[in-house]
Amino acid sequence: MRRFYNICAFAALVIAVVACTKEPISDGVKNPDVEINIPHSSDYIGFTTETITRGILVEERYMPYSFGVLGYKYDYGYSWTGQRAVAKLNVFNIDADNKATSALKVDYSDGYYTYEATNAGSEDSGLIRWGSERYSFFAYYPYSIGSIVLSALTMDGAPYLTYTFSKDDTSLMADIITGKRIDLLAGDYNNTVPFDMIHRLAGVDVTICNAYEYTYDTGNTNNDGTKIYASEAIEIDIQDLVVEFDGVQYDTAKIYLDRDDILASDCTMDNYYTASYHMIGDDCKYKSYLVKPTVGVNNTNISKETENSLAFIPQAEEFKMLNSSDTKTLSVTANVKYHKKRPGGGYLMADLKTDENGKSYYDDERSSDTPFVYETSKTATFTQSLKNASRYFVLLTFTSEAVSINILTAAEWDEEEIEYEFE
Repeated sequence: MRRFYNICAFAALVIAVVACTKEPISDGVKNPDVEINIPHSSDYIGFTTETITRGILVEERYMPYSFGVLGYKYDYGYSWTGQRAVAKLNVFNIDADNKATSALKVDYSDGYYTYEATNAGSEDSGLIRWGSERYSFFAYYPYSIGSIVLSALTMDGAPYLTYTFSKDDTSLMADIITGKRIDLLAGDYNNTVPFDMIHRLAGVDVTICNAYEYTYDTGNTNNDGTKIYASEAIEIDIQDLVVEFDGVQYDTAKIYLDRDDILASDCTMDNYYTASYHMIGDDCKYKSYLVKPTVGVNNTNISKETENSLAFIPQAEEFKMLNSSDTKTLSVTANVKYHKKRPGGGYLMADLKTDENGKSYYDDERSSDTPFVYETSKTATFTQSLKNASRYFVLLTFTSEAVSINILTAAEWDEEEIEYEFE
C-alpha cells in the first residue's frame, strides 16, 4: 500500500548580532535583528547571520548557542582569492606578537548575542573597530566539541574544521554550520558582516510511527448472536534500541570555511565500516521510552527525544571500494526490544513460533498483567546519497500486522511530500 507523508519544515533559524542599540528577540517580528549593546558608534564590527537550510540538532528559530568567528584583513587592493594561501588571522584576539590566540566567541544570553575580543581598546567594551582594509570573515558552529578541531590559528591560508565521525557515540556528533563573507569593506553592509549559514553534514534521525491497534472480543454479542469486538490504541514501550549503519564510507572530513565542498577521508580496512549506536536501554541515558499512538504525520523523533541525532559525512549510497572492483551500499538495521502497553493498564503478550519456512513469528496476542518482551530486527538500504544540508529519517512503523522500516528523505530539509511503501 502506498502512502504519502508530509515532513514538516522546522522553524527557520535566524541569528543576528548588530552593532547598535539592542532589541530583544520577538517571535512576533519576522526576521528581526538581534543586537548587542555597544557604544553608539558606527565604527564597530558587528555580525548578522541567518541559516539558509534547516537544522539537524539546531531546530530553534534563533540559535541559542555560541559560535566562532575568524577574521582576516588585508590591503584594499587585494582579494581573498589572492590572499587565500597566505592569509593570517589578524582581526580578533591578537596578542602582542600579532598572533591570534583563539577564535572570537560570540555568545548568547537572555535573548542577546555579544562578543568580547581580547585585543579591543579599553574604551571599546570588547568590540573591534573597522579599518580601511578589506576583510574576510568566517563563522562556524559549534564553537567547541571534541570531534571538531579548528585549523591552527598560526597557519597561513584558509581556515578549516576537521570533523571526526564517531562510530559509537552520538554525543560526539555535531551539526556543523558555517558561514562566510569575503572581501568586505566597512560600509558595504552598514558596518555589519552578514553570514548566510549552511549545514555541512547530513542529518539522520530515527523516528517511530505507532499505528498499532489491538482488537479484542468484548465477551458480548449482538442481537443476532455475533460477537462484539472493540479496538484500542497500544503504546509501544521501548526497552532497548540499537541502530547499526553498515557501509559508512568516511571517518574524517576537512571542512574549509570558505568553500561549500568537503574533503572526506576514506576509512581504513576495507574502505567502510559499521557504526552502532545504543540509543535506549540499560547502558543509556534513557533506560526506556514510551511511544504514544501517532496522530496524523507527527511521528516520534526518537533521536531528538533521547538526544541521539546523527550527523554523517556526506557519501554516496553505493560506492566502489578501494583496491577492489566490489561496491558497497549503505544500509541501516534497527534492533528493538519493546512492550505493548494497553491504555487501561496491563500489556499484550504472545508466543514466539516458527513457520514451515523457519521464519519466526508471534501468534495471536492476549492480555497480560506482566510485561512481555517483543523483539525485532529490521534492515533498510539507502537508495539516495547522503548529501550535506539534507535530512534523512529511519522510520520504524508499528502496526498490529508487522513492524516495518523505511528511509525517508527531506531534501534540503524543506517541507515536501515524501512517498514510500510499507514493507
